[in-house]
Amino acid sequence: MLAATVAISGISAATTANAAIVTYTFSGVFNGSIDGREFSNSQATFTGIGDTNNAFFQQDANFVPLSSFTAVSGGTTFDFGAGFNFWSSPTFGTSGFKTGDDFIAFTGLGNYANPSNLAPTPVSVYFYATQPFASSQGAVVITNATQTSFSASVAAVPETATWGMMILGFGMIGAASRSRKVKTTVKFA
Repeated sequence: MLAATVAISGISAATTANAAIVTYTFSGVFNGSIDGREFSNSQATFTGIGDTNNAFFQQDANFVPLSSFTAVSGGTTFDFGAGFNFWSSPTFGTSGFKTGDDFIAFTGLGNYANPSNLAPTPVSVYFYATQPFASSQGAVVITNATQTSFSASVAAVPETATWGMMILGFGMIGAASRSRKVKTTVKFA
C-alpha cells in the first residue's frame, strides 16, 4: 500500500501543473449610457473570472475565456454573461476584455502575459464597440474612463504531487498511530 502511494506520488510529480483560476479586476470612473440614459463620473469595478485550462494562444496574443464578467457600480450589479475573453499581447503592450469584435483595451501593463498575479496598476483605456455591451441591467455603452487601474490574482491550486504527498503523510500518521502498542505493567505495592 505504501509503495503504491509513493509510486503514484512520483508519477504525479512528473505531470504538468494544474490549471489556475484567475480573477481580473478593472476599476475606474466611467461615462456612458445604459439603454440610452446617460451617466457620468460613475465609479465601477469590472470583474472577470477565467480558467487557464481553457486558455488559447496566438502568435501575438493570449486569450483566457471568462466564465463570468460582471460590473458593480453604486450597489448595482451588471452581469455581462460568459461571452467575454481576457486577452493580453506582450508584443503590443496591450490587454483587455473582448467579446466578438468589441473590446475594452488597456495600455500600461508592459509585457504582462497572463496568467500571473499583477498588483493594481494604473492603465490607459481605449473602448471600441460596434454594439452596446448587453448586460442584466440593459445595454451598456462606455464612452470614457478615468482613474483606471487593473489587477489580476491567481487562486492557489495545489499541484497533483502536493495532494499525493499530503495523502501519503496522512497515511503515515495513521499507520504510526495504529502500530504503537505500548505495554503497561501495573504493580501494586
